[in-house]
Amino acid sequence: MPHTVLEAPKGLFSANERSALDTLAQLASNPKTILERSGESYEQSCSLKSLDSVFRKRAKAKAFTNKLVLTLIHQVPNSPLEKQYRSSYYCTSVLVQEGNNITSRYCGQRWCAVCNGIRTGKNLNRFKPAFEKMKEPMFLTLTAPTCSADLLNEQIDLRLQQFSRVVKALKQYLRRKGESGQVQIIRKIEVTYSKGNYHPHLHCIVEGKENAEALMKYWLLTRTDSTRQGQDCKKADVGSLSELFKYTTKLVSGKKGQKKLYPAQVLDTIFQALHTRRTFQTYGSLEQAIEEVENYQTVGFNVQSANQSFVWFDEFSNWMNRESGELIVDTPDTSEIQSIFSDST
Repeated sequence: MPHTVLEAPKGLFSANERSALDTLAQLASNPKTILERSGESYEQSCSLKSLDSVFRKRAKAKAFTNKLVLTLIHQVPNSPLEKQYRSSYYCTSVLVQEGNNITSRYCGQRWCAVCNGIRTGKNLNRFKPAFEKMKEPMFLTLTAPTCSADLLNEQIDLRLQQFSRVVKALKQYLRRKGESGQVQIIRKIEVTYSKGNYHPHLHCIVEGKENAEALMKYWLLTRTDSTRQGQDCKKADVGSLSELFKYTTKLVSGKKGQKKLYPAQVLDTIFQALHTRRTFQTYGSLEQAIEEVENYQTVGFNVQSANQSFVWFDEFSNWMNRESGELIVDTPDTSEIQSIFSDST
C-alpha cells in the first residue's frame, strides 16, 4: 500500500495544536533531577507516569492503528464507517505539553489500539478490586455455530437476548433455593472469523462454579444447535479479567512472527456489526464496564515543566517537536507491524 497521509478535517485541531508552542525544554530521563529543578520532592511525584513507558507503547499502538485504518479506507471505500476510520487516523496526532501535563485528543473507536489500550486499562483498574473479592471466580465461554456475514447482526441480537433469558432463569433458580438471586457477572460479546464465517460468542466472568455451570446448562437448553464440547468453564484469574477486556474481535491471525491482518472487508463487517452496541454488560452489584473514552485527556508525567507540542509522523512512528526535530521518546521497533501489513495491499 503506498504511503498516504489523510487531509485533516477542518476544525479538527485548535490553533495551539496546529503549531508548536514557543518554548523547547529537553525531556529529562532522570525524574529526580527534573523534580529538583521544579522544586518538588521526589515523593510528591510518585503518582506521575513515566513518559517513556507510556509513549513507547502508545507509539506502536498508533503506528498499528494508522496502518489499519488506511487499509480499511482504501480497501472498503464505501464503508459507512469511513468517517470513523478517518477520525482514528488523527487520534493522538498532536500532543500538547503544558507544564508537566500532556493533553491529546482521542477517537474512542474500538478498533483503535491506542483507545482500546486506555479502555482496557481503565476496566482492569475498575474491576480488579471486585474480582479479587470473588470467592470462586469462573471464566465461562458460551458459543453457538458460526454464521454468514448477512446473518451476523441477527445472530448477535439473538445471542444477547438468549443470554439475558439465561441470566433471568438463573436468578429465578437461586430465589427458589431461598437465595437473593444476585449473581456477579461481567459479560462480553466477541466476534471472530474463520473459513468464510463469523463466530459471535460470549465470554463471562461469573462468581461461583455452580452459577457458571447453571448458566451453561440454561444456554444449552436455549441453543439446541450448540454442544457441550463447544462451551468452556474454568477457574478465572487476573489474566482472565485482562483477556475479557482486551478486544471485541481479533485483528490478526497466525503465529508470532507470522501474523497477518484479516481481510479488510471481514474486519469492516465485524466493526459495523458491533459499532453501536454495548459490548460489555454487568450483573449483580458490579459497576457498568467502561465503553467510552473521553475525547480529550490530560495526564501528568515525570518530565521537566515546559510548553511545547509534538506532532505524529507516520514515517518515524513517533511524535516530533516540529521546531526542534526532537522525538518525544525513542522510536519503538515496528518491524512486526510492517510484517503484519506486508500483504494488505
